[in-house]
Amino acid sequence: MGDEAAVFLLQATEPTAAHVVGVARTGRFVTVTSMDTDVPAGRADRQGVANLLGAAVNRLCDLADGGDCAPSQPQLEDVPPYSVPRSSALLSTIDMPPVGAEYGFLVGTAARQVTTTRGQARVLGCDTVTLQRSYDGARVKHNVFRNFVFVEGDLPTTVGLTQVAGSLPTPRAQGFVAQLRRQVAACPDSDSSAGTEVTELVREDDERTSITAWRMETALPDDASVDYDVAVVRVGTAVSELIYIGADDAQITDDDFVALARRAAERLGDMPRYR
Repeated sequence: MGDEAAVFLLQATEPTAAHVVGVARTGRFVTVTSMDTDVPAGRADRQGVANLLGAAVNRLCDLADGGDCAPSQPQLEDVPPYSVPRSSALLSTIDMPPVGAEYGFLVGTAARQVTTTRGQARVLGCDTVTLQRSYDGARVKHNVFRNFVFVEGDLPTTVGLTQVAGSLPTPRAQGFVAQLRRQVAACPDSDSSAGTEVTELVREDDERTSITAWRMETALPDDASVDYDVAVVRVGTAVSELIYIGADDAQITDDDFVALARRAAERLGDMPRYR
């Protein structure tokens, strides 16, 4: 509509609060509309805001310095997330889902290169492959990791999200995903004393992309347990692992973690191809 337009869906820190913001330009005029909602972001009325934005454009486009007008029913089209500066192949702070208003929000540290002593992403209670140094005889290239931690709230230091990413030849990247899937599925039987429970949340595959996410729980001594979420994502030759370790009242919902894994796939497309 107009000469340029975009509608943004913003998730608040509360799970049932979102903001839908529209911005458009027609000629020399810029107009903005916004709506605050008390529903989850996925149920926010994006089309309603687009219609309102179109009406605002049509109040301006016929003026002397106006430009193109808007249709009566603007057509929304999902687009990839805007690229973020530095390490655009990794998730950004703006991608993080709400976890709990009392804890603030997850903030990303600077991306760093994976070495033998840092950047490991191991699944608790399981013996799994990792994106470190090499896999099946091929060196992992463009190997980076990033941590996301809470800057507010009194939470254990273990709480947070780690993302590791790297690039492998396509057959090796596919093999890595397949092996990790098998190993996670075998976790409940690999160590009966740990008592790991695994729930698969999503499994998606096409020629270029694979996404799998799990909710997991591992028993600890003294009747304690740790809940965590795990995902593996592949886009072409790029592979990424996500591990979120939560705490009481600081859990990512299943739907939000699946959405985060899909956003990770959208970001991962920016990683250089394996050569």
